[in-house]
Amino acid sequence: MKENNCVDDDFIDITSGDLFPILETIDQGIIMTDKDGIILYYNKSHAKMDGLDKDSVKGLKMTEVYHLDKNTSLIMRCLKKNKAILNFSSIYTTRNGRVVNSINNIYPLRKNGQLIGAMSFVKDYEYLDGIINKIDGAYKKTTIINETRFTFRSIVGSTPPLLEMENKAKLASNSPSPIMFYGETGTGKELFAQAIHNYSYRKRASYMAVNCAAIPETLLEGILFGTTKGSYTGAINKPGLFEQANGGTIFLDEINSMPISLQSKLLRVLQEKKVRRIGAKKEIVLDLKIISSTNELPQKEISKGNLRKDFFYRLGVVFLAIPPLRKRLEDIAPLTDHFIRKYNKIMGKKVQKVSAELRDHFQTYKWPGNVRELENIIEGAMNMVGSGNLIKRRHMVSEEMFLEKPKKTFENATDALEDSADAETHGNHSRKTVEITNQATPLKREPAAGKAAKKNMPQTDETNKEKIIQTLIHCLGSAKKTSEKLNISRQTLHKKIKKYSINRERILENIEKGSIEKSLFDAKGNITVAAQHLSISRQLLNYKMKKYDILKSSFK
Repeated sequence: MKENNCVDDDFIDITSGDLFPILETIDQGIIMTDKDGIILYYNKSHAKMDGLDKDSVKGLKMTEVYHLDKNTSLIMRCLKKNKAILNFSSIYTTRNGRVVNSINNIYPLRKNGQLIGAMSFVKDYEYLDGIINKIDGAYKKTTIINETRFTFRSIVGSTPPLLEMENKAKLASNSPSPIMFYGETGTGKELFAQAIHNYSYRKRASYMAVNCAAIPETLLEGILFGTTKGSYTGAINKPGLFEQANGGTIFLDEINSMPISLQSKLLRVLQEKKVRRIGAKKEIVLDLKIISSTNELPQKEISKGNLRKDFFYRLGVVFLAIPPLRKRLEDIAPLTDHFIRKYNKIMGKKVQKVSAELRDHFQTYKWPGNVRELENIIEGAMNMVGSGNLIKRRHMVSEEMFLEKPKKTFENATDALEDSADAETHGNHSRKTVEITNQATPLKREPAAGKAAKKNMPQTDETNKEKIIQTLIHCLGSAKKTSEKLNISRQTLHKKIKKYSINRERILENIEKGSIEKSLFDAKGNITVAAQHLSISRQLLNYKMKKYDILKSSFK
C-alpha cells in the first residue's frame, strides 16, 4: 500500500439514512465493513466482478474472501490508519482464484466522530476499451496464466544458442530489472516475454503486450500513461497501461518505433518507478516487470537517432539476442514436426512429415521470416495436402521460396563440409556453388568429390572448433561416436577439445537438462514417470532437477 494515496480529512458520514438501495444501483463494486473488517454489505456489481455469490460473503472477514491479509487488504489498511485511500490501482485474487485488476477508493465510515467501519468503491477496468479497441492488433490483454499462450515449454529447439538464451531468460525472470530482446521478425520475441511472465512470481497477475509500432503517435502517450478528464478535449478519466499492468508484466514490442519525445518521458517513469496520468497531479507508484523488444540492433537505431542511448541502457539492463532460424538449422526438423502436429489437431489431418525434397530445401533456405515463416508455410501446405500424409513441393501455397535456386551462405567452412556430407548421403550429384563468408572467391565443388573436397576445404581453428561442438551435440556428447563421425581417433578428438578449450561438460549438461525437461513435460510433471522414462531413480532425478534449477511446478 502506498502512503501517498492516503487522505487525512476525506470521510463519509452515514449517520443519516439507509444508503443500501442507492448503492445497489451503482455500477461500481461496493463493499461496506464494520471496524473489524467484517463484510456488512456487498453489492451485485462487486459480486459480478468477483464471480462470487452476493449473499455468501456477508458476515465474512475481508481476509476470508480474498487472498489478502491485514497488511495487504486496502480496507484493513484504511481501518488501521483511519484514512481514506484514493485512486489506488491494485490486483487482487478472490478465494475462487479469479484475478481482478482494479482502481480503488476506500473511505473510513464514522458515526458521531467514531470509526465504525469502511466503504470500498472498486472499478474493474477493461484494458483499452473505447478508442483503443479501434486499433486492430495494437495490444493484447491477459490477466492469468491460463490466458497467456506460451511458457518455456512452448519453445521448440535444442541448439546451444537457444538453450543459452532460455537459461538467461529464466535467471532474469524474477528480478526487478528490465529485459530487452533483440530479434528479427518472427524469431519469437513475445513467446519469450510470455514465458518469462509465466515463469516468474507475477504469473497470476496481469500480462499486457503493446505493439508500439501499431499505435498512432498521437494516442500512444495517453494509452501508456492514462488520461484525466479535462486534460484535453474529449479526455476521460482512464488508467494507462502501466497503471493497469501494475503488479504484473508489460511487454513493449518494437520499442525502437516509439517517438524520441515519448522515450524521454518513459525514461523518467523507469527511473522513478512512478507514473502520472496526462493532466493529473498525483503520481502512482509502480511495481511491474518491464520487457521490451526491438527488431533492429539497438546500436544501429541509436546511430540513426531512433533510440535514445540512455533509454536503451535503462531498458536493456538484461539484453538478450534471439538467434534467427538460419543459425538454428538443427531446430528446423523438430519445429516442422511440431507445426505438423499442431495443424493436424486443428484441421483434423493425418500428415506425418515433409518430403525429402522439402526437407533439404528447408536446410538451404535463408528464412527471412524465421520461425513464423516456417509455421505459415506448414499451415498453408496442410490446407492443400488433402487426405495425404506427406507434404510435397506441389502443396506449397507460394513458390516464392523456390524462385531462385537455393544458394547457401555459410557462416563458416564447417557448414560447407556438412552440406557436402549431406549431398553424398542423399545421392545428390548436381553442381553447387558454396559461398564461404571468410573467402573472397566462391568455392565451387562437386559433392561427389567427397574426401578430396574436404581435403581442399580451407580450415581455421574457429571452423574446426565449431565442427567439433556441433558433432558432439549431434552425438549426444559421446566421444566415441563423435570421433567416428569426424573420422579421427578418440585421442585426436580429446587433443582438439583441449586445444580449442571446448567445454564438453557444459555441452553434456545442456543435453542432459534438455532430456530431463522433455521427460517431465511428457510426464506432465510426474517425477516417478519421468524417472522411468530416463531410466534413473527418483532420488537421482530430484538431485539433477535441483542441480539444473528445474521446477516441477513448471510442467504441470
